[in-house]
Amino acid sequence: MKPWALFSHSVGMLVRNFGDLLKVFLVPVLLIVVIFSAFLELSGLPDFLQSGTVSVLPESATQNGLPLLVVFVTLFIGIWSVVAWHRFVLLEE
Repeated sequence: MKPWALFSHSVGMLVRNFGDLLKVFLVPVLLIVVIFSAFLELSGLPDFLQSGTVSVLPESATQNGLPLLVVFVTLFIGIWSVVAWHRFVLLEE
């Protein structure tokens, strides 16, 4: 397949199955937003970023490996969603 034909076919599949796309991706994306919001509130980064001055990050921003955990959890949720979408497409459910 030519690259443009492949791209237009994939975009067409997204448009034709928009309702199913929302079913697969809406809840995981909202979950990722909630996780990031909770992480930002727990770490104190919004206050640090709004101060407008250059200073050292607060210690709570990097405590206990929380940023690494947030990255792994959100990657897992994102990969799970992509796998579910491809399963939907390949099985023509």
